[in-house]
Amino acid sequence: CIDVCALVSGLAPSDRASRGFIVLQAYIDDSGRGQPDDVFVLAGYIGRVRNWTDFAYKWSELLVKHRLLVFKGATSRARPDKIVLEFVALIRRYALGGVRIVIPQREFEESFKHDRIAKKSRWYFKHPYHVAFECAIAAVLSYVRKRPNFERVEFIFDYDVVDRRNLKLAYANLLKSLGKDAALIEGEPTFRDDKKFMPLQAADLLAWYVRREYYERARGRELKSPVWAALNELLEIQFELDGDDLNDLRTSTIAQMKARTHG
Repeated sequence: CIDVCALVSGLAPSDRASRGFIVLQAYIDDSGRGQPDDVFVLAGYIGRVRNWTDFAYKWSELLVKHRLLVFKGATSRARPDKIVLEFVALIRRYALGGVRIVIPQREFEESFKHDRIAKKSRWYFKHPYHVAFECAIAAVLSYVRKRPNFERVEFIFDYDVVDRRNLKLAYANLLKSLGKDAALIEGEPTFRDDKKFMPLQAADLLAWYVRREYYERARGRELKSPVWAALNELLEIQFELDGDDLNDLRTSTIAQMKARTHG
């Protein structure tokens, strides 16, 4: 909870109360990467700072109650649904809504084969995180723009995911295409340790269940879980990119990169 407070420690109380931000967590199961039915997921929650501060205290209390250091997706596997639902209840109480971006690995690799892309642009298409990162920010800004009296959004990601240098390049490219919506972003995205930053643990829990649901669906099965049912009810922003979406995205992104190079 100290980490949450630190994000707004320099703001006036009135600004703290009205400021909102999003917490996203990217989740990749390395044991499944490269398989035809594998999937990359970027997922998390939108909430106000004052709510996240209270959330962090309550989440910490549950960790102590159940003798846990962290509670994330992998942790939930070894716990009864009754305990997991205690954590989910906090998410439902304090978050405004959830977001998930899903990119099937096979479609991504087919759409972004290196032989189709100029060498100088390959860094962007090397990992689905860059694509999901931009899609998530653009989708959240569209959502925030429609909310009354909701001003700016600060994006916070888990720090241990991809090369941040490339992510900064991806963010710079995104800003140029956002137009007026860029004004809705409060500073550059920041990266935090999910072991210390409680809302990221909640984001990880969602990302794990989103991927699990996709795994079951890819095999013709339904994920019947009270935890997933509760998490799914809070999802406000959902995008699952297919091959056509990714092909269109590749074409438009490469065109933008060429325009900036020659501009």
